[in-house]
Amino acid sequence: MRQIGDHELLGELGRGGMGIVYKARHRKLNRLVALKMLPAGLQADRTTAAMFCKEAEAMASLDHPNIVKIFEIGEVEGDPFISMEYIGGGSLARELSGNPQPPDRSARMVLTLARAVQAAHEAGIVHRDLKPANVLLVDPDTPRITDFGLAKLTRDASRLSLSGEIKGTPCYMAPEQARGLSREIGPRADVYALGAILYEMLTGRPPFKGSTIGETLRQVIEQEPVPPARLRPRLPRDLETICLKCLSKDQNRRYSRAEDLAEDLRRFLDREPILARRVGPGVRALKWMRRRPAYAALAVASTVALFSLLMVYASHVRYQHQQLRRKAEIQEAVLKGEAAWSDRRWEEAKSWYSAALAMMGPSPESRPLGEEVTARLIRVERLLAEKAEQSEQDRRSREALRQLEEFSELHDEALYRTFAFTEGRDAPDGSLEELIARALGLYGLTVESGGLAASELDALGPEERGRVRTQCYELLLILADRRFRVGHPPRGGPPDSPQAEEALRTLDAAQSLGLSTRSFHRRRAEYLEAIGDLDEARDERSRAESLEPTAAIDYFLLGIEGEVWERDPEGAIALLGQAIRLDPEHFWAHYGLAASFIKLRRWDAAEAHLNFCLSQRPGFAWLYLLRSVSHYGRGDLPAAEADLGEAATLIADGPPQGGKPDELTRYNLLLTRGTLRIDQGRYEEAKSDLQEAIRLRPEGYPAFVNLCSLLEKLGDLDGALRQIDRAIALEPGQPILYRRRSHLRRSGGDLDGALADLERTLRLLPPDASSVEVADDWLTVGRIQQERGDLSAALEAIDRALSLAPDRAEAHRLRAVLLVKLVGSEAEDSSGRYREAIESLDEVVRGGAADAEIFKVRGLLRSKLGDAEGAIADYTIALEMAPDARTLVARGWLFVETKAVRLAVGDFDRAAGLDPDEPEALVGRGFATLLSALEATSPPDEEKVPDSRRLVELAVRDAVADAEKALALGPAGPRLDYNAVRILALAVQALGEQYRAEGNPSLARMRQFVAARDAYTKRAALYLDRAIRSMPSDRRASFREMIEADPLLEPILGLPGSIRRPPAPSNPPPAPPRT
Repeated sequence: MRQIGDHELLGELGRGGMGIVYKARHRKLNRLVALKMLPAGLQADRTTAAMFCKEAEAMASLDHPNIVKIFEIGEVEGDPFISMEYIGGGSLARELSGNPQPPDRSARMVLTLARAVQAAHEAGIVHRDLKPANVLLVDPDTPRITDFGLAKLTRDASRLSLSGEIKGTPCYMAPEQARGLSREIGPRADVYALGAILYEMLTGRPPFKGSTIGETLRQVIEQEPVPPARLRPRLPRDLETICLKCLSKDQNRRYSRAEDLAEDLRRFLDREPILARRVGPGVRALKWMRRRPAYAALAVASTVALFSLLMVYASHVRYQHQQLRRKAEIQEAVLKGEAAWSDRRWEEAKSWYSAALAMMGPSPESRPLGEEVTARLIRVERLLAEKAEQSEQDRRSREALRQLEEFSELHDEALYRTFAFTEGRDAPDGSLEELIARALGLYGLTVESGGLAASELDALGPEERGRVRTQCYELLLILADRRFRVGHPPRGGPPDSPQAEEALRTLDAAQSLGLSTRSFHRRRAEYLEAIGDLDEARDERSRAESLEPTAAIDYFLLGIEGEVWERDPEGAIALLGQAIRLDPEHFWAHYGLAASFIKLRRWDAAEAHLNFCLSQRPGFAWLYLLRSVSHYGRGDLPAAEADLGEAATLIADGPPQGGKPDELTRYNLLLTRGTLRIDQGRYEEAKSDLQEAIRLRPEGYPAFVNLCSLLEKLGDLDGALRQIDRAIALEPGQPILYRRRSHLRRSGGDLDGALADLERTLRLLPPDASSVEVADDWLTVGRIQQERGDLSAALEAIDRALSLAPDRAEAHRLRAVLLVKLVGSEAEDSSGRYREAIESLDEVVRGGAADAEIFKVRGLLRSKLGDAEGAIADYTIALEMAPDARTLVARGWLFVETKAVRLAVGDFDRAAGLDPDEPEALVGRGFATLLSALEATSPPDEEKVPDSRRLVELAVRDAVADAEKALALGPAGPRLDYNAVRILALAVQALGEQYRAEGNPSLARMRQFVAARDAYTKRAALYLDRAIRSMPSDRRASFREMIEADPLLEPILGLPGSIRRPPAPSNPPPAPPRT
């Protein structure tokens, strides 16, 4: 750091014509000071150095709390310096900065300054340069006066004063000071400056300020200040009177002392009458004349006579004075012109030289000086012309850069709206077309004229010109596509010829730019086809195919073509990716990739490209909106909330150049944030966002759709329907809206209305709509028809869905269900329907979308068709996927049917373990346990009779206990009663075979067997009677016939207490019950 004596310079505080002021630290005293030094160019100027020392002398002689204190006056290597008190609060000028202050604060500030100035006057010092910049503020109400560089010592009035020399700041300079009359400058000049400071504090501007210094000096000398009350109505009249008294042209009409000004300001602040408001001399003279009319008449007559005598003499004197004054004014103008020339203030120098020539006139004595001034004026005018030419070039360069910046912003906004997919390719107000027209118009390009205006491009460099040409070409292709597709028929038919012709004219304007791309020829071919010019369209397609994409713009334009961008995000990704490979910095290609990945729900890829875009343009709010969608898709709600907050901040701050924030971006912010808050359960905030979106753009339907979703979540189905109705009224051609209303109507039980809306959806879908999307709609039609009970119509709808999406597992599943249900509603053979249902389920399995339920249903259908092995295989797979008691029961009965009774016991036992309250598991286990016991004891073995007997008795006990428990669990019904009867019959059979195997049992054993048989038979008779009674009356006869034909009931039918049946056929097949 630079050292000045004991001072260490810390930085520059300011500079002026008389010196530079540094912030410094006194090393020994460790005190901050303000160190004033002469500029390098003035250090050798003796006059300037003397004035510098005079300032130090003046300030050092003063000791007042409102005047900056002097600490030290010194010299280092011949350079004088002044060490002063450091004031860190800035100047009054910085405090004002054009802002009017309250009247009382203004009065208090000037009162304080006036008392400090009075102290200087009493010390024999006139400041001569009082202004807000020379008033430093310790705090807002404590000023201190500084910079006595132009101070005049009244005790030596001629010291360092040059005749005709003007010193001070014109805006605050008294008239006598502006005329250069140094001898007339006294304390009242400082009073004038204090009045000027008061005027600026009250009005926010100085009393006089022209476009040049000369103009300002002329106003100070000749014009009266505008009364402050005109600039600031309701200003106190007393304070205005004080201010205007200070600014009087005539010194004698000002306050004679600064202390008198301070006293009047005190009176104003204390709300006392001020002294400045006195009756003028003219009014007093008029009153005297009214009191003494005779004397007044004599005085008037005498005055007139004397005046007449003096007129001749006065005329001569006035002429002499005019000549002298003219010479002085000419000399003053020339000197001021010279000063302005030295300071390179060319305009001011020209003004003074011109004024001097105008005052000289054609008199011979003025000719030598006139010729010299004329020569200088010519030189000044030449310099001004050169400066104007350079200034014009600079202006054109600045204007070109501003225009390029505006064009880039419009280009970006147009592309942003092209990519925005919340409401399609453009808002209904046509704002995209207006944006493009504004951007093209900056460079004189219109669809009608074509070609860029060369004059608008001259100020740009080659790179900028190439960029403008490329971006204009992009905008014209986007505009052509927009014009072609606006009002596109709902079902995707070609646009009307006028639209296509307008699009072709737009492409002609693009062609005039001298660029050629595959996208251009593809679009042209499409538009030509729309107007029926098929031959030319074929030629254009041939040109397109022959033109290989080579530049980033080729791939970029192909990637954002209407059909590709809107319907083929994978294709758009491939093309935009090629654009980035050729131009890795292509912002809009990265942006388009991010939007395409979001459409495909590939969140990580989208975020990678959005992060790149944000590194390029961190102030682009829409990037944060898109990234919040990506965070939301990944389930990272806090990150989504943070990005939405950033977007909201950017939107609230407005565009970088100011102006109205982008309405579409704010609309999308509200939509996105509303959706996020719905998922967070912040329903009231979500509702507020969506209602604000509707207020912002009542013509946009997405906000109504989102509000519909919120109301549905809140259970307000009627409110949700009202919102979707409003959306449909705005966009009656949008199939998605009818699909949404169909869902709501279906939820509310209005199946007919739901079906009508879905059929309307299918009619509105374009022919090239996604087959998966159309298949989904037909699948929903099938479900609605099923709920309406029209199974045949439901099956027809499902078949149409499968014709569009043959691998759709859900459609195959529903088709199988419908086929099974149709078996019970139709008289035809059921086996055909069952086989069709199995074929549908086979498709589900082949597609890899089968779950446990699919295998269960197919197992049931196979069992109904007698394919026990296939059914067992399906049930086994289902159990591996999701074990459950009912499936185990179903497989257990199939094991019974295929005589794998031990496996059956295992399934029934496992089912009872999974669900101890499942009665079907208990009756199945009881039945299979008895079959297993019969299998184990056949044929009879005399040596194993005791073991066999024990085995059978245990099996009978457990089986009967399972049956009794099953009946106790319920629910009671004919099926459960019938299965319990079969277990009891099988128990009687097992006991009887074991009894007969014993050969010659004892009487007690015989009685035991008969008692058990009779007990089980009677119990079975009760269960059968209950089962028959619980059957509907129209089915009782057939149920009774099934009982009598059941071979398993053979052991108990015909016994006492039981029912009779006709003789059974030979070799009756077993008939186990099924689930």
